[in-house]
Amino acid sequence: MPSRRTVLRTVLIGTTSVFAGCSTAVEGGPEGSADIILVNDTQTPISASVTVVDESETALVSETFDVPVVEEHGQPNTPIEDVFETDGQYVITIAVDDGPSATKELPIRSTEDDADMHQIYIEEQRIEFS
Repeated sequence: MPSRRTVLRTVLIGTTSVFAGCSTAVEGGPEGSADIILVNDTQTPISASVTVVDESETALVSETFDVPVVEEHGQPNTPIEDVFETDGQYVITIAVDDGPSATKELPIRSTEDDADMHQIYIEEQRIEFS
């Protein structure tokens, strides 16, 4: 039987896909949605340092966020808004205090209608981007 966290992740990804439309099934979100959403799949609240750098190597975000544990129906989560101003390649680095870290280069599209959203799932031993 799948764990509660597996079910929640599936629902979150499915919900994102439904709202995003066919052309941006995993990477999109509804117009006006947060650019990045941090989802804590651990058993305790965490602090995560997030850095987002654009193609010119300008840091657009360099901040530490408190991320609560996901409870029912994928809530709460930690949105980061107004990060991606233009389409292009961005590098996102996330490091959890006393936990995992990860860096990923993401192609960002759909900034014109503010519909490109990425979720970052923080687990005990790893971080996943979707």
